[in-house]
Amino acid sequence: MTAALHLADGAVLVIDAAEGVMVNTERAIRHAIQERLPIVVVINKVDRLITELKLPPADAYFKLRHTLEAINELISSFSSTAGGTQTIDPALGNVCFASASAGWSFTLQSFAKLYVKLHGIPFDSDKFASRLWGDLYYHPDTRTFRKKPPMGGGERSFVQFILEPLYKIYSQVIGEHKKSVEATLSELGVTLSNAAYELNVRPLLRLACSSVFGSATGFTDMLVQHIPSAKDAASKKVEHIYTGPQDSYIAEAMKDCDPSGPLMVNVTKLYPKSDCSVFDAFGRVYSGTIQTGQTLRVLGEKYSPDDEEDMTVKEVTKLWVYQARYRIPISKAPAGSWVLIEGVDASIMKTATLCPLDMDEDIYIFRPLRFNTLPVVKTATEPLNPSELPKMVEGLRKISKSYPLAITKVEESGEHTILGTGEIYLDSIMKDLRELYSEVEVKVADPVVSFVKQLWSHLQ
Repeated sequence: MTAALHLADGAVLVIDAAEGVMVNTERAIRHAIQERLPIVVVINKVDRLITELKLPPADAYFKLRHTLEAINELISSFSSTAGGTQTIDPALGNVCFASASAGWSFTLQSFAKLYVKLHGIPFDSDKFASRLWGDLYYHPDTRTFRKKPPMGGGERSFVQFILEPLYKIYSQVIGEHKKSVEATLSELGVTLSNAAYELNVRPLLRLACSSVFGSATGFTDMLVQHIPSAKDAASKKVEHIYTGPQDSYIAEAMKDCDPSGPLMVNVTKLYPKSDCSVFDAFGRVYSGTIQTGQTLRVLGEKYSPDDEEDMTVKEVTKLWVYQARYRIPISKAPAGSWVLIEGVDASIMKTATLCPLDMDEDIYIFRPLRFNTLPVVKTATEPLNPSELPKMVEGLRKISKSYPLAITKVEESGEHTILGTGEIYLDSIMKDLRELYSEVEVKVADPVVSFVKQLWSHLQ
């Protein structure tokens, strides 16, 4: 997550509607604020409030509202600059409600457009959307929204216009009342075939919801509106992560996201090949265009213009666009691209900066990753067969490449130690060491927590 946010222009925070804010949610928000990224929120599994918790619509609204208030409190507490705190508010369009299993998502703006399309009345959907959240009530006699409920009582606008229709669809589809479902869907402008009503509950529910809410345009519109493009975000990004002078030619080219400028690539993650023999480097092109067959300088984290020891020269052999489990081969990648690079990993341990061989001015590196946790749990390891020590040492080197927070070193006594953030983290490391990176049997000592002066000063 840290490596991805270091390269990203924004963060999409996905939260379980039933579980609310968890420990990892807090960690993700802290990282996003640390990298100065705009945040948008997707509250997923909203249907769990209906089918599992069985909350009434009004209680479901308060549950969602409490989750958003908790997020805003965390953002406010982690933001160090006064006046620069971002607000997460559905009325602003940076919150999306969704159920991935049922195949639907919407924002207040996309739901308001649904009402405009349904009733055929040309009213301002944005103004309507701004009144669908908070303590606002619809008064049908005057056709206005007010902060006080009508004389006879009523629900908040979000409950009345969004949750109640959603609850109605779920209750009738799950209750298998065909005529009621037909009537409800026809009110929403949707007609299903007779064969559709023969489906089981889950596929019918998915079909009905996707027909009502349509494609995920609300989510994509939210990203377009609140997450800047690579070119728009480049200036702030470069100021935050580039350690060189901001008025240099290189920095200006990166701020302009210039594909014809000097090549500058920030590598933050290494992914092993299928045989785990070598790694591919994942990074972002900030300026210039990277191409296969190109010879580049690889600058490590200890490089500086005064000390060029941590530098090697490598050739780019292959490039891919990395999409989950798929790799799409390409011949070049311009500025603003995320790219997977083969052939440059040999000297990279954690992060690196890629640049051309010949430059007229001094090159500075991109800032290394900053973590909010420290590797304080230590264990010692040695091979069962002493003759396999070189294999284990090579495996430990690959572990250091693969795990950003892992530290491997040799103590004065000669034993090889691994430091990680916890016992589960170390268990994952040892599993990969045995099965992927060294393929040798190793003995592991009991993990211990190392209390050192640096840790105490960090906590202070």
